[in-house]
This record gives sequence, structure tokens and C-alpha cells, in this order.
Amino acid sequence: MLLGLISLVIVDVKYIFLYILVFKSLRAYFKMGIGDYLKEFVKASFSRVLDGVQSEISGRIRESLVRFEQRIIRKMMAVLVIFAAVVFLALAFIFMFVEYFALSKTLAFFFIGVITLLIGIILNLKR
Repeated sequence: MLLGLISLVIVDVKYIFLYILVFKSLRAYFKMGIGDYLKEFVKASFSRVLDGVQSEISGRIRESLVRFEQRIIRKMMAVLVIFAAVVFLALAFIFMFVEYFALSKTLAFFFIGVITLLIGIILNLKR
């Protein structure tokens, strides 16, 4: 019997605390004026609008970064292919100088180096 009475008192104390908590929050809600209510409403709706704008902006930034990345990869591949072509052409000129003009390999590499250097200087000056 004593145990039942103690458990009843504990349950009542919990309900009392719950009642006080709810009553105080309701009282605070009703004390809040119409200006405060409107302020909370505008703040909540404005934050939803800002979240939407933020997600839209971040999505567009992400899309533009992906396009930029693809463009950079394409340009790098083009430069790599051009570089391979230049290497093969240089080797072809070297073998042409050695075979048809009977130059030594040293002179052939020297001429190709000078020609490449001049082309680089001309391209650099055009900028």
C-alpha cells in the first residue's frame, strides 16, 4: 500500500511538472503580442526563401564547375595530342636530316632544337 502511495505521488509530481511546463509555455505564447507573432512568421518564411535561394545558387555553381572541369580536361587532352605530334614531327625531321642531308645526329638535333626555340619565341611574342 505504501509503495502504491509513493508511486501515485511520483506520478502526480511528474504531471504537476508537466502542467507547469505547458502552462508556462502557453502563457508565454499568449503574452507574445501580435508584433512578435508576425515577426516570428516573417522570420520563418524568410528563412525558407533564403534556403531555396542558397540551394539554387549552390546548384548553379556546381554545374558551372563541372562544365569548367570538362573544358579543362578537353584542353589538356588537346595539348597532350599536340605535344605528341610535335615530338613525332621532330623525330621525323631528325631522321630526314640524318638520312637525306647526310648530317650527323648531333647537328640534326641542334637544328631541330633551334627551330623549336624560334617557333616558341615567335608564339610567345604574338601574345
